[in-house]
Amino acid sequence: NSGGSMFRMSMSAPTFLLPLLFQIGLGMSAFASGMLILAHASGDLGIKIVTTRTLKRFGFRTVLIGSAIAFTAFIIACAMFTSATPAILIVAILLVGGSVRSLQMTSLGSLQFSDIPPGEITGASTLSGVNQQLMRSFGIAMAAVAVNIAIALRGGTPGAAQLIDFRIALLVTAVVALGSVLWYLPLEKNVGDHVSGRRH
Repeated sequence: NSGGSMFRMSMSAPTFLLPLLFQIGLGMSAFASGMLILAHASGDLGIKIVTTRTLKRFGFRTVLIGSAIAFTAFIIACAMFTSATPAILIVAILLVGGSVRSLQMTSLGSLQFSDIPPGEITGASTLSGVNQQLMRSFGIAMAAVAVNIAIALRGGTPGAAQLIDFRIALLVTAVVALGSVLWYLPLEKNVGDHVSGRRH
């Protein structure tokens, strides 16, 4: 949950930053921005059909580390978007980002309860739910603060964000996402294998 909390923060930030990046930074309409965010959400659904097989094949530790690194790369890629970036490329990147985000969240959701005694599942589930909501709120707050700090550093008018401000905020988010890997690295290679059904 410690590493997962960092990832959940980084996961929430793009939901705040990307619509603003598309509309203010790249000059898209609200409709076009919304359709792109829909593509990002669609990636969540697409990966569900292979999540179980992926965990069974590679194990929780590898999937958590790999998906966190992939999500970090996704955020960095978003920070590089310009008005000249082809729409099809943006959609492809958003689909991949949604997929690895979903893979990470499903893995976390399964692993965090793998060693909890049956009698403590209810309490653990409640604690997990509260933690998730807090981290999502912190992630959006972090993104908002990062944008405003970026504006202040370049001497801009408060509230008058530009493309560079969203890029900086996304890069800050990428650092937080990558930080979750530090918590996953010490995990045993066979952690959660009794849940995923992975065999050696």
